[in-house]
Amino acid sequence: MDSVGEPLIFFARNLLAAGKYTDEHGLSIAANKYNWEKELFGRWSIRFFFFFIVDVKNRCSFLLGLSVFKEKFMSGVITSKIVCYVIIVLVFFSCRPTIDEAVDESENIYHFKKGSLDIRTVVDKPTYIKLNQSEGYFITEVDKLHITDKFIYVLDLAGSHHVYVFTLDGDFVTRIGTIGDGPEEYRRLADFFVNEQEQVVLLDRQRKRLFTYTFQGELLSIKSINFRADSFIEIDGGYLFGLVVESENELTDGFHVVKTDNDLNIVEKYQQYPKGFMDVKFHTGLFTKSQDFIYYHKPVTDHVLKFDSKGNLVSLIPLSLSNPKDFDDYKKDYAALAEKRSSKDFNYLNSPPHVLGDIVLAQGYSGNTKVMFLYDQKNKSSGQLSINPLTFNHLNVNFPLFTKDDAFVASVLDKEMFLADKGKSEVPKDVVNHLSDGGVTVLIYPLLKK
Repeated sequence: MDSVGEPLIFFARNLLAAGKYTDEHGLSIAANKYNWEKELFGRWSIRFFFFFIVDVKNRCSFLLGLSVFKEKFMSGVITSKIVCYVIIVLVFFSCRPTIDEAVDESENIYHFKKGSLDIRTVVDKPTYIKLNQSEGYFITEVDKLHITDKFIYVLDLAGSHHVYVFTLDGDFVTRIGTIGDGPEEYRRLADFFVNEQEQVVLLDRQRKRLFTYTFQGELLSIKSINFRADSFIEIDGGYLFGLVVESENELTDGFHVVKTDNDLNIVEKYQQYPKGFMDVKFHTGLFTKSQDFIYYHKPVTDHVLKFDSKGNLVSLIPLSLSNPKDFDDYKKDYAALAEKRSSKDFNYLNSPPHVLGDIVLAQGYSGNTKVMFLYDQKNKSSGQLSINPLTFNHLNVNFPLFTKDDAFVASVLDKEMFLADKGKSEVPKDVVNHLSDGGVTVLIYPLLKK
């Protein structure tokens, strides 16, 4: 007969192995808020019974060992079977999955709704940076904005399909990259990121490649990725990629986010898309960063994923948007949702939130009206600002495009917006002339200190 210790060790090893389970390809799968308990419990149950089925010899010695333990040390009132069940249950539930430690779901919900929170009590009046367009280019629309201690970077996907670099005074520096089918050209730009070395990394969504340039536009490297992504961000030792539902890789299909190392090898994958999700609308810039944390949101989902600087998922933050019950019938299909929003009172985000100190800002829709949602994580207060031609005022930020930790939030003002602006009187004369000539101006709103 085997000793009692051997089966106990075997049993412990099986439970510990289940603590961080892997799929058939050996890739760690992070918990899904809605099915992690079912998923983990199912897999643990399989491991648990697998232990009993394939290791009958150890099981017998385990039960016999417990039986001996009972007969020698306990009264005959409790049978050996009860002792076995009690110990198994205690071991099993004392070793519940460590997901509560790895993915903290206790963080406050982001409550985006109408309330008393006013953006003008959060940020000061803006400073204005005119982007110099004397080089003969024209920015159609600012799809993403990134500001470092040295430069301003603008992504224009609607028009030129380029990233432009400006000084902090608005002087033109260069245009990054070239569109085309050549070996050093990108075909369909989806996103960009600027790292601490002031290197500009571009994501070519169609050809599935990353291009790295200096801020002056010199090409440094080209790397291929083996899945289709529409957003990304650099992390310590690698990247996080926001994927489309059908990412053209069976290892990553159906997942929101993957983490890779610097060589673009997949290390981790996070959060499965719900069944039936229709990825019909392209969104860029689905990652934002504040302090040491990274935030990801894909419209139209009801949560935000929060990562640390190493790309580890630390929190899944639910969104509370006070929607009617039939919202669930449309949220998986962005096209159907957009079609119904004129007749339905639906509330949802169409871009990821930006975190400025304790304040969370997010752009979205309430019915057919564009809005900016506000939430104060410290005071638990909310606010909702409607954005339309009748009420537009640039002093209200309106379109948060970039935040710098707890320093400022940035937006833009162009000619079309300026024509409807109720805050024209606050705009300096030289900026008025610049906007009237079709120029784009970056607005920097400092966070008010309390």
